[in-house]
Amino acid sequence: MTLMELLVVILIIAVLAALLFPGAQLAYDSYYQTQCKINLKYCYNAFFAGGSDLLPSAYGWTSIVHETGATEMLICPMDDIEIKPYNPNDPPARPSGNVKLLPQIPESARFNDILESATNIHMFLEKEEFTLPRNVVVDIATPGTYGKDPLPDFSARGTTIPQGTVVNVYFLHFDSPGNQKANANGSVTFKEPILGVICTDTTLDQSDAIIGATQYSTGQRSRGYERNRERVTLSQDRRTYTMDFGISFPGEDTRILTSPTVKYTNYGPFGMLPSDTASYGMNVKIKPAGSRPSTVLLLEYEQAIVADLPYPRYFPDEFESKKGVAARHHNMVNVLTCEGEIYAVEPDQINPRRNLEIWKP
Repeated sequence: MTLMELLVVILIIAVLAALLFPGAQLAYDSYYQTQCKINLKYCYNAFFAGGSDLLPSAYGWTSIVHETGATEMLICPMDDIEIKPYNPNDPPARPSGNVKLLPQIPESARFNDILESATNIHMFLEKEEFTLPRNVVVDIATPGTYGKDPLPDFSARGTTIPQGTVVNVYFLHFDSPGNQKANANGSVTFKEPILGVICTDTTLDQSDAIIGATQYSTGQRSRGYERNRERVTLSQDRRTYTMDFGISFPGEDTRILTSPTVKYTNYGPFGMLPSDTASYGMNVKIKPAGSRPSTVLLLEYEQAIVADLPYPRYFPDEFESKKGVAARHHNMVNVLTCEGEIYAVEPDQINPRRNLEIWKP
């Protein structure tokens, strides 16, 4: 018997077993649902393991679970996604290709200045564990590939990272000597998840004043990406940013904001925003302290990573679409509240259009 024939026999036996012994499948389903609840409870306990009575925010909450070493608790057994183990010894940023990491902030990141290079995309850590004093608009916040037609435009899916969010910021600068045209490509893999990428003229200029740490070509036309010359990708796990630059004067600037491994930050607008690959999403309206016990804290989510959009987008008319909650257990969703209670509910019961009260902090 060939391997393929053996697999077919095993499949037939499995189908017959499900037909003849439906109770066995129900038992497995019940086990998976219970394990999912255990995962949520573990996440809740991890938030307070250090003795704090503060709830985390949605920005970086998964890092708290990573730090315990129980990464598997971020995944519902009925989900098929995988996550990379968190290693505190990993370097914060691993460049490859033409990306060169500088050991310190340069005196200038202006074009036609000290960072001119026909090959290197120079990168430096601009801010570390920096609390945003104002809202910051980013151009890319959703995993995917952007750039040359027919790909999405760089600024088509922008979002706002709210004031009070703690971030690490990396600046990348590609500056070919003089008016020389050049191409460069490379990638950077971060230990922490990417919250957003700033890469267009307007957003770069705006963020210079908020985040900047050296001299920049603020106001320089075409310092950001150009629609049909650049192609970039934000990976699905939000850890890797890949660039393919076709340069024309003056060059390319990029600002990447990541979520450092800190436990508590301020909260953002209504919605769900896991900061890492997980089966669960956190209510970004949660306050670090003082949230009502009955408020939704975590729940099962269909997409591991979602953009920071107004909350109605998270509950489309058809919950089976991959834009909302995930009813993985007999069309039920496991929900964790701020008081640590866990419930299995139908998606419609937690739809903010019909039950907004449970989403308020």
